[in-house]
Amino acid sequence: MNKIKTSLIIPTYNGKNKLPATLTAINQQTIPPDEIIIVIDGSTDESETWIKQNFDFSNLLIISQKNGGRAKSRNTGVKHARGDIIIFIDDDIEVRKNFIENHIAVHLEHPYSIVTGAAWQAHKHDATDIDKDFFKFREFIESRWKESFPENSPLYKASFKKFGCSFANCSFPKDVYTSLNGIDEKLKDHEDFDFGIRALEQNICLYHAPFIKTSHRDFSGIEAYINRHVQLYKENLRLAEIHPHYKELFPERFSLPARNRIKNKFKFIFYFNKTWKKIIESKVFLTFTTAKIRFKIYEYIIYSTISRRSI
Repeated sequence: MNKIKTSLIIPTYNGKNKLPATLTAINQQTIPPDEIIIVIDGSTDESETWIKQNFDFSNLLIISQKNGGRAKSRNTGVKHARGDIIIFIDDDIEVRKNFIENHIAVHLEHPYSIVTGAAWQAHKHDATDIDKDFFKFREFIESRWKESFPENSPLYKASFKKFGCSFANCSFPKDVYTSLNGIDEKLKDHEDFDFGIRALEQNICLYHAPFIKTSHRDFSGIEAYINRHVQLYKENLRLAEIHPHYKELFPERFSLPARNRIKNKFKFIFYFNKTWKKIIESKVFLTFTTAKIRFKIYEYIIYSTISRRSI
């Protein structure tokens, strides 16, 4: 079956604590990748030394570069890749045993296409009670995505109406990458979204493969989660500046949460006085409120803060 040579590319920044689960899972593949390329993007945690001391992959290439962001790291990896098919994951992704095998199978059936699989939130059993509750909220948010992209649904072809492309679990032939002129290094985020859109605009097929499952080992608490989503929204604005017509294709993606007077008053309280932190860290919050109420509070804290900090 494995007539196609694969290059698995993993960009990482200070990922020494995340890489063990990622590399262990890669070492257990039913069909191993022909080469593994880890691009260390200006890390300061001695990742390269740690990898060499703990993993003995005969097909491993480690590239160290000055910090330039994920887009540049992925481009660097592809430039050094010798495989026919490029497979991307992130350094906090844990793949299933048939991960490489499934990507190859789809490309054998659908050559010259992009394949994107699923990356669902992993569980952390040693978290604090509030963090465990917040992880449940993240799973609740994720469940909305699962309604559009059910885990066990068969392969289906993406369109502008039903679109998603994530480099956390993605593959494509190297000549597709070349025809799209690579990944836009002007983008610090959403480079995968942009790559997928440009592919559809060039009539390159993009397939969703929900059955190619991975676990996303991102255990950020609410404050780090907010900071990350503020960054993502700001990069959304940058993406819209570079490609203004994306706003017409995906108007909801590029709009801030709706505002009204009452919400703005709560926004002032949450954002300036950090009241939200005291509320959610209290025992009363977890003990005497239902999950439905807590999830509503989490959601409003997140989007009201994004709205104010993104102005």
